[in-house]
Amino acid sequence: MVIDDPKIWRLAQLLVEKYGDEALAVVTERALGRMTVQEYSWAIAWTRVAEAVHTLCPNAKPERSVWHTQVPLKELMDDPLMKVLVQDDEGRRREVHETLLDAKRKRESD
Repeated sequence: MVIDDPKIWRLAQLLVEKYGDEALAVVTERALGRMTVQEYSWAIAWTRVAEAVHTLCPNAKPERSVWHTQVPLKELMDDPLMKVLVQDDEGRRREVHETLLDAKRKRESD
């Protein structure tokens, strides 16, 4: 398949600049994540980005290295699943965020 959308190519380039060989794993995770919450149009978009990233980095692996499996906290908190879990309860959302932030700090200090 030929990708002719300049936005897809630009996003792929930005991801490769930011993540290097991990970029394919990042977009694969995003595509799979969208599939699991039945956001199929977004899964298709991320799949197209993955194809462009693969073209730019043909030797990249679609899974992350073990030491790069941590999702950024902001991304985790903004995930649609997290929003469903805490359902508009800002107090609960803050509590979850603080708990995760504390866990991250403890892990980093070890």
